[in-house]
Amino acid sequence: MSTVELKPTIINHISYAAAGLLCVLAFSPFHQWWLIPCILAWVLNQSQRTPLVNKDRYTGPALFSLCYFLGHLYWLVIPMHDFARLNWFLSILLLFASCSLLGFFMYMTFYTTAKASDRFSPLIAYLLVFPCVWFLNEYLRSMFFPWALIGFSQTTDLSLRWLLPIIGVWGVGWLIALLSGMLALLTKYPYRQSLVIFITTLITLVFSLTVATNLRTITEPHLTIPGDVAFTTVQHNEIKDFYQPDLSNESLQEQLTLTDTIAKPNHLIIWPESALPVANEKAAWIGDLKHWLQQRNISLLSGITWHTNQGISPAAILLDDHTDSNQIVYKQHLVPFGETVPFKGIIQPMLDFAGIPLFSMVSQVGDYSTIAFGPHVIAPIICYDILFTDQATSSLDH
Repeated sequence: MSTVELKPTIINHISYAAAGLLCVLAFSPFHQWWLIPCILAWVLNQSQRTPLVNKDRYTGPALFSLCYFLGHLYWLVIPMHDFARLNWFLSILLLFASCSLLGFFMYMTFYTTAKASDRFSPLIAYLLVFPCVWFLNEYLRSMFFPWALIGFSQTTDLSLRWLLPIIGVWGVGWLIALLSGMLALLTKYPYRQSLVIFITTLITLVFSLTVATNLRTITEPHLTIPGDVAFTTVQHNEIKDFYQPDLSNESLQEQLTLTDTIAKPNHLIIWPESALPVANEKAAWIGDLKHWLQQRNISLLSGITWHTNQGISPAAILLDDHTDSNQIVYKQHLVPFGETVPFKGIIQPMLDFAGIPLFSMVSQVGDYSTIAFGPHVIAPIICYDILFTDQATSSLDH
């Protein structure tokens, strides 16, 4: 292949990759939600402009899908290296493998849309096939890794956020995909037809935003709270490996020192996930910690790694002088490769053969789904569980 032929291909690949990475700006904390429909419309049109015989028609959307998730999940390299003890090469390799798997679902949406456009028409492909397959791809992906669903980009008041309690994050994703298809069609047809599509798109967007905004009054939660809960969050800035006993105990002492400095009586103290050492029901230091809390008339809600006969699980624990037993709520969804090995029957033997020290925690159901704190009920949502909205709503129902 000559240099003249190669240059447009390289530019196209860079454009697709940049578009995928740029999508992260649509999400918190950037909140540029309008970027998603614009970028998806660009990807649809860009791939359709490529001739059928050109492989770039499919490699471009594949590269976009990969970079979309790389922009969201790049940070997974840090816990894989620091906590799973993988070297940098393997951490980056697993990151690319995970993003490739997630990107496959998104890529199949573009692939199916391209095939439908060739066989039927862009109108059917963009307004029917693309939104429906996008909905299916996000629904299937959510069964094991619901990260970066496009509905999560709707976080500002002037967005579709108020539709989320009505049609859910997948429904909002379907609507965004529909708007993307409408935008993509604007460049597909002559002036008059494009004008009709533009007006239809504008009406759909304005109507959706109007309905979403008006739903604000009925979708905002109205909770009857029995009094205020005074709480203080405490977290020191030292990075500690809580699986190493010496470092973990040192981290605990730093948390105690900092808490003793700023905590007020009758406050609920909240500590982060890795503040306490790995423990079980027989851990003697828990009784000592309860006594320390009782002396200061404070209670503690903290993340903890809890060990039972079923295995090791991330959890949240409440320690106070009003209950004899430890109230523990377990994390239900574990982060792939960070806390659990997906497809363990296949991947774990390969990791063992290569001598890679990656183990799986377990997800277990305990005696509590919520925590009682005086007249209040606390429903802890631990880390990755926040993405599974059905768990949050079921906890609140109880």
